[in-house]
Amino acid sequence: MASVLGLSFFYHDSAAALVQSGQIVAAAAEERFCRAKHTNEFPKEAIEYCLEVGGFNSINELDAIVFYEKPVVKLQRIVESLVAVWPRGLPAFSRTLPQYLGAKFNVFRHIERNLPGYHGEILFADHHMSHAASAFYCSGFDEAAILTMDGVGEWDTTTIGVGRGKAIELQRSIRFPHSIGLLYSALTGYMGFHVNDGEWKVMGLAPYGEPMLTEPFRKLVDLKSDGSFRLNMDYFVHHYHGSWMAHTERWQELFGMPPRSPGSELTQVHRDLARSGQVVVEEMILNLAREAKRSSGCDDLVIAGGVGLNVVANGKIEQEQIFKNVWIQPASGDDGGALGAALAVSQSVFEDDRCAEMTDVCLGPEFADDEIAGVLEGNEIPFTAHDVAGLAEVVSEEIAAGKVIGWFQGRMEFGPRALGARSILADAAHPEMKAILNDKVKYREDFRPFASAVPIENAHEYFDVAAGTSMPFMLKVTDVRPEMRDKIPAVTHVDGSSRIQTVTKEGNSKLHDLLLAVGRRTGIPVLINTSFNVRGEPIVCTPKDALECFFNSGIDVLVMGNCVITEKPSGLAEQSRGHAESDAVEAQMASSATTGDAVPLQSQHFKLAATSEIVPTVPDEVLQSPAFGSAKEIQKKVLRFYKELPFNYYSNSVDMAIELMRGNRIKEYGAVHKHLKSLRGGTLIDVGCGAGWFVNSTAHYYDVSTTGLDLNPVVLKQTRAIARLMPGCEDSKFVEGSVFEFKPEHKFDVVNSLGVLHSTPDCHGAIRTVLDWIAPDGYFHLGLYHLYGRRPFLQHFADMQTQGSTEQELYDEYKRLNPTVSDETHMLSWFRDQVLHPHETQHTYEEIETLLSSEGFVVESTSINDFKAMPSRDTLIRMEKECEEISKKAIYREGRYYPGFFSVWARRAR
Repeated sequence: MASVLGLSFFYHDSAAALVQSGQIVAAAAEERFCRAKHTNEFPKEAIEYCLEVGGFNSINELDAIVFYEKPVVKLQRIVESLVAVWPRGLPAFSRTLPQYLGAKFNVFRHIERNLPGYHGEILFADHHMSHAASAFYCSGFDEAAILTMDGVGEWDTTTIGVGRGKAIELQRSIRFPHSIGLLYSALTGYMGFHVNDGEWKVMGLAPYGEPMLTEPFRKLVDLKSDGSFRLNMDYFVHHYHGSWMAHTERWQELFGMPPRSPGSELTQVHRDLARSGQVVVEEMILNLAREAKRSSGCDDLVIAGGVGLNVVANGKIEQEQIFKNVWIQPASGDDGGALGAALAVSQSVFEDDRCAEMTDVCLGPEFADDEIAGVLEGNEIPFTAHDVAGLAEVVSEEIAAGKVIGWFQGRMEFGPRALGARSILADAAHPEMKAILNDKVKYREDFRPFASAVPIENAHEYFDVAAGTSMPFMLKVTDVRPEMRDKIPAVTHVDGSSRIQTVTKEGNSKLHDLLLAVGRRTGIPVLINTSFNVRGEPIVCTPKDALECFFNSGIDVLVMGNCVITEKPSGLAEQSRGHAESDAVEAQMASSATTGDAVPLQSQHFKLAATSEIVPTVPDEVLQSPAFGSAKEIQKKVLRFYKELPFNYYSNSVDMAIELMRGNRIKEYGAVHKHLKSLRGGTLIDVGCGAGWFVNSTAHYYDVSTTGLDLNPVVLKQTRAIARLMPGCEDSKFVEGSVFEFKPEHKFDVVNSLGVLHSTPDCHGAIRTVLDWIAPDGYFHLGLYHLYGRRPFLQHFADMQTQGSTEQELYDEYKRLNPTVSDETHMLSWFRDQVLHPHETQHTYEEIETLLSSEGFVVESTSINDFKAMPSRDTLIRMEKECEEISKKAIYREGRYYPGFFSVWARRAR
């Protein structure tokens, strides 16, 4: 029973998927976390998510990591293809080969470099086998014909095969440069749309045109009677240019029109070209389906690969009844390749049981109602909470009133379709709703159609399907019944068709209840269901993402879990601004369309921090103390601040684990390092462990049992994720709570607290509390902001604020003083902690030494004299006062940050 992690990256739609004992546990695209649509980057955050859901303490609990294709074979194809057209291939050869050899070829090393704690198997699956496995193993069929179609894998662009039991055999293939996917990409680019994203637009535009250019389009491809085909390479450049483009001059001669510039007017000839191209592509796909039926003799067909998302062609296969059943992998693109690779290895290498039939694709992160409520309360956003029945009634009333709903429920979907977990919903009967959504919410072209969601028991009443027909993944187009087209105009396309999603009570009870409630109010239980995002932005993943999209678009009501939000800050969702931002993002995306580069982040004009209000307890004696009467308010403020962006926080756990494993930072604290080396089998607790650099470094570099304590659940999540990636951290414990509420089960040999207790409402009280946790002859390592060393730094930024500097200007100055910090998230977290801190106290060595001495501790070393032999107390006091001049010199003369921080290493005396 194996645990297999599948990965896809380097090209587009990077993703990770986890399969355990043959069953799908988690899957997510990296774009949802990093917010860069179709990103090709290593899926660090998707991996982190999968490991968390899988319950791993260490990444080495995985049995294998598998990449979704074979780089060596792909390199062979690139070299052979470019050499075959020499010298035309020379520019692409000189441009592509160094890039490929630099990273993409050595995937093994790339995985090792990004997951340095992993020592297990790294395997490789064939690209089209990954697609085939993602479809067949998820379909629930014991036997089925297999059809995979995309741009290109290693060599193959199309395969036909058969699956029986656990075995998959790909029997026939069409090889590069002949490709349906690349043909459609060339058409997409020629139409002025973004390749690998704008194909939906070509499909949506096609019904507005006539097949007037079908015959010229047929000159691009030679169709054979056995389903095979060959592109006329005189009209393409992808075999020597290295990008998925048409030969524009020859296409212009063929069609009598120049390539359309992105954003320019769409004329009738553009509509006709879209229709003609779609007609020919449908013919190619139908021919392949017929051949798959002939060669396999199977009654059922499964489809995967990016071309499998051509929903119109999928509908035609069903309408012609070539097969009894057609099952299409909802994540048919490269993201689904990660899942297929994991399933293929699970079946063929580890011989696990087959996975259950995929009946839904909600395999991503989810957020409980109390988490959602905490985010809303922490950001002072008004909301109402409802039980299940009440929620359906309240939301259906809003829909009946013409409102647009942001719908955020349960686990996020895997694949490009929103299916009722991260959806925008609206009334399908509203005659203007399509225009409203395109113009005020999605900021996209007015011809773009919307899909429909309908209870499965009502689908045959509105659509041309048999009663009980299941179409849960929104992957097929069917006709709207003629008598119903005027009743659901918002989901009826210009040709009378609709892409539909049938919803069951078992599959999605909340959406099903809502559809029935809408039906009771309006008489029509059909809704528009479109993805919860605006153009150029990935589908939302977190409550924070959902709130930002809600605030920055024309969505009227946001429903997250059982919480309903109707108010948004004034001045937001300005229509012209929304279109301008979406246009700008799409233009930037288009610039990377032919290179496969990652696309940029969308800039939002309203940013929100994901916070919550879980306030830990503080002892009554602290709360009642006159000096700390506002202790609870301070703690609440501090917790909210650090939940927004935890201190010392990296953008993902992978980067931080790599950073920590490059070198042992604890060596900077000489006395600590020396003691930990001799403390084999000992115990340590890191108080306020934050992002976990100290506690995880201790477990990794020393044979010491570690515990991390922090009151911030957000940062503890990353700390645990880092521990999974660092060998030696498998048994580390992480506890959520404050210093005042934590009750240890045993004494510790070392208590560490660096830069935390000065943010508590009672620093001295916190110090005395943790001292009680230290075993006889145990040690306390304490770090605090220093009164003298910190003062010039604080004054510098206070002066800037007095002079009217903005927060951005303060941040720019802080970056100038810290040129060595490269991670932007890390930099921002340091800036917020050290410049915008919500609460902070400063301390002196004299003060802390006095306190420790009164509690029976002896200071053996301090950073004030670089942890050298201890001088007299008076000498140390004189040295610490000199820190103020050192700090001034650093900031004003040398232009560098001086931390204004000191630490002491103290032993409990017998």
